[in-house]
Amino acid sequence: MAFLADQMKCFDMKIVVYLRRQDERIESGYLQVLRDSNFRFNGDIEAYIKFLNNHPRRTDYYEFLKPWVKSFGKSNIFIKLYGEEKGPDKLVPGFLKVCNIPNLHLFVPDTENVNLAFKPIVNSLLQKINKVPMSPHIHLKIVECFNFISKHVIGYGNVKSHKLLAEARREQIIEQYKNSNSKVAKEYLNKDNGLFE
Repeated sequence: MAFLADQMKCFDMKIVVYLRRQDERIESGYLQVLRDSNFRFNGDIEAYIKFLNNHPRRTDYYEFLKPWVKSFGKSNIFIKLYGEEKGPDKLVPGFLKVCNIPNLHLFVPDTENVNLAFKPIVNSLLQKINKVPMSPHIHLKIVECFNFISKHVIGYGNVKSHKLLAEARREQIIEQYKNSNSKVAKEYLNKDNGLFE
């Protein structure tokens, strides 16, 4: 971050960070790493949670923000809650507004290449396919086929339809990050009650 800040010192830098509650971030992230042709994750969601726990800055947002603040200054960090900004009609205009970019009506969201969730059966197949050695190029072609099938034959799913986390597990995750989220809410979102959402 320090190197990036030094390279960009001639510019008016704004760092826009979109955060989502960790249980939702974990579910969405898990489905994403299944289709990542370089990563090709093949474990279950608990294995993914273990991976994230070994890389705590990915989900401990207060710690995640520290190096950015150190390099760019707190006044240049803008936190947005993903749930409040979700959807093509909100995400892009919200980002452009933070960056003080005029003429928002000139920016038309790309609705053709939207990142949509596969149905549970497709992700189950991907998890099994990811155990088979293959090049990233071949894996990418398989994911493209699943995209085509989802778009034209079986339809897309959504994260909630996968039922990846039991309610008790979800509550554990929310509790695990409660202190970190409270600090983010108070220090970055000006929420005196410390509520993250």
